[in-house]
Amino acid sequence: PDWTCLELGAGAGSIARWLAECCTSGSVLAVDTDTALFGPARAPRLTVHRADITDGSFRPGRFDLVHARFVLCHLPDRDAVLARAASWLRPGGVLVITDPYQLPPGTSPFPSVARL
Repeated sequence: PDWTCLELGAGAGSIARWLAECCTSGSVLAVDTDTALFGPARAPRLTVHRADITDGSFRPGRFDLVHARFVLCHLPDRDAVLARAASWLRPGGVLVITDPYQLPPGTSPFPSVARL
């Protein structure tokens, strides 16, 4: 409940709003290059910031949680962004990245994925 969270590529803000509800005494910073999808509805403890996540402007060790969903797959230099995102975590912080599976499905050792 007291975490400081960063949502990268926040889009319409569904995850950022949910995090703000969970962080009853913490805060959430939602960042995207286009914040128009957020609209006027905001949540307490939620700050929306229009910025490019590839510029690396956040202070190291600032966040307890950095989350990105379907963002890195769109970036040509995603490895550098991932490394910077990890540096923005406090010691013991959590980095959550969810992106689509981009390898050829036939290379997977899991039969259900290989059938894709």
